[in-house]
Amino acid sequence: TQGSFAQKYGYFEIRAKIPVGIAVWPAFWMLADDGGWPPEIDVLEGRGQRPGDMVMTTHWRIPENQAVQYCGFDFIVPDAPTAFHDYGALWQRDRITYFIDHKPVADIKAPVGFLDPMYMIVNLAMGSKFFGGVGFVAAESPDMVAFEIDRISAYQIDP
Repeated sequence: TQGSFAQKYGYFEIRAKIPVGIAVWPAFWMLADDGGWPPEIDVLEGRGQRPGDMVMTTHWRIPENQAVQYCGFDFIVPDAPTAFHDYGALWQRDRITYFIDHKPVADIKAPVGFLDPMYMIVNLAMGSKFFGGVGFVAAESPDMVAFEIDRISAYQIDP
């Protein structure tokens, strides 16, 4: 939604089936509208080589030394490749809470730097040398992959 929609605080959610396969890396994430990185909220990242393994991550920068930090939470949703599930993040002034099927599963104190509106990104990447459980594109990678999405929602919350 870069250039067309950005929001500060709220509930952001995707309802999807999570594709699997060697090198398959589906994601729903958010970046600062001002173009800086971090902050980043990864509402959902799938690990294609590990069916049903999801990760939800918050990335931020320490102002004093500019070091990038992150805090990620892994979850197993056994039928994620075959059934639709809701994956969400509630971004509030002081907390970021992650949800699976409208149930809170993890939260983190909102780090420094989460002050600007963020835009949403949905993508299906192929291959990663840094993100475990995805792997490199290889002969065994699927010829075609479908990231089935029922809906993507963003809700505003009163401050």
